Amino acid sequence: MKYKCKNCGQIYSEQTEYCDCGNNIFEEILEASDIQQRAKQREEALNNLFAEDGKETQKPDVAAIVSVFSLIIAIIIFVVLMLKACTMPAKNTDKAEEAKIETEMPEIDSFWDNTAPKTPEQPSAEKHDIVIVVPEPQKTQTNNTALNTKPATDSANRSASSSSTVQKPASNNAVNQQNEAEKKRLASEKRKLEEEKRKLTQEKNRIEEQKRLEEKKKQEEIRKQKEEQQRLLEEKRIAEEKEKQRQRAKELSDYKNSIRNTLFANFPVLTVSGSGSAQIGFSISSDGQLLNRRFVSQSNNKSLDDAMYHMLMRTPSVKKPPSSYSGEDIIMKMDFNNGSYSFSYVK
Repeated sequence: MKYKCKNCGQIYSEQTEYCDCGNNIFEEILEASDIQQRAKQREEALNNLFAEDGKETQKPDVAAIVSVFSLIIAIIIFVVLMLKACTMPAKNTDKAEEAKIETEMPEIDSFWDNTAPKTPEQPSAEKHDIVIVVPEPQKTQTNNTALNTKPATDSANRSASSSSTVQKPASNNAVNQQNEAEKKRLASEKRKLEEEKRKLTQEKNRIEEQKRLEEKKKQEEIRKQKEEQQRLLEEKRIAEEKEKQRQRAKELSDYKNSIRNTLFANFPVLTVSGSGSAQIGFSISSDGQLLNRRFVSQSNNKSLDDAMYHMLMRTPSVKKPPSSYSGEDIIMKMDFNNGSYSFSYVK
């Protein structure tokens, strides 16, 4: 066996009191031979222990065992006999009481009345309690004198029964009062429920009416919005139409001014003398050709009429008309007065 220092870990082959580091606590390190030796010593110790136990065991005493069992059986028999003695008087007294009850029981035919009790007629529909008084049973004659003498408990029972019979109407009245109170309570609750139901119905109707009015108001607002949108669209359409007409009129006016300038460029002003007024008319094709050129009215001045004719003949075509021109006749008028003139549209 070797010894290891727990502080520094140095191993010694023999146990010493202190290690070189000054520690005095060592840990034993067992080798294979030490383990086998310790196991052998433990086995020898166990064998010695079993051997000593076998020597100390002795045979049991049979007489002592038999005496103990006899004592236990005697105690059991005594207890059983005592229990039987205690239960026997109770059974006898129960049988005597049952016999006494059977002999004191009267026959039912001696006091039972099958006729229905008479109830007085009541003018109202209110309920009344009916008290049925049962006559006391007659005493039966028996040969046994002991049974003729009744204990004081019978009178107490009769007084209790009579008192219960007298108090029965009061209990019935109390029950009826409770029933009436319960009916009144239920009727009150029913009225409350009906009132709540009526209020709920009114509230429901009010909410539905409010919803209907709100829906109607909403529909009216939607209708007004649609009308306003239609009005705005109509105004917009009218404004656009007017703008188109204005643009078409301006375009047509500009086109006519260009035609007037083109025609007047071919008018021989210097050949005209005197004064006068003449009108010419024509229409324009889609490609700008002057159609149906003519005098609408001539003047009394031959030089003016010749100049107008010369102007029409020297202008066979103009630029293409715009989309605003629909092919209507164009009439123009020339007013000439001694060198001053005016060339304008009649239509």
